[in-house]
Amino acid sequence: MSPTKDHHSYKESRRDRPPKPKPANPIEEAVKTWLSRLPTDLHENLKLDVSRLIQLTPKRWVVYPPMVLLPPGSFGEEWRAILRSEISTEIMGELWR
Repeated sequence: MSPTKDHHSYKESRRDRPPKPKPANPIEEAVKTWLSRLPTDLHENLKLDVSRLIQLTPKRWVVYPPMVLLPPGSFGEEWRAILRSEISTEIMGELWR
C-alpha cells in the first residue's frame, strides 16, 4: 500500500509551518511583573539587574495545591539582597501570590 497524494501534501505542509511558540513560564511572568512594580529607588539602591534575575527564576516546579514547590536554591544569592531588603510585607506578598 503506497502513501496517497494527500499524505505527501500533509507532510510537506507540516514541514513548512513555523514551530509553535513555547508557552510562557508562569513563574517567570510573575517575577517580571513583580520586579516591574518595585519602587525605582529600590532598584537603584540594590543595583538590581532585572534581566539577570529573570534568568535565575525557576524553570521547573511541582504543584501540590495550594503550594508550588520549587527546586532547592531556586532563588540564589542575587535574590537574597531583595528578600533581605526593607520591602514592605504588602509588596513582598505580591511575589508569592
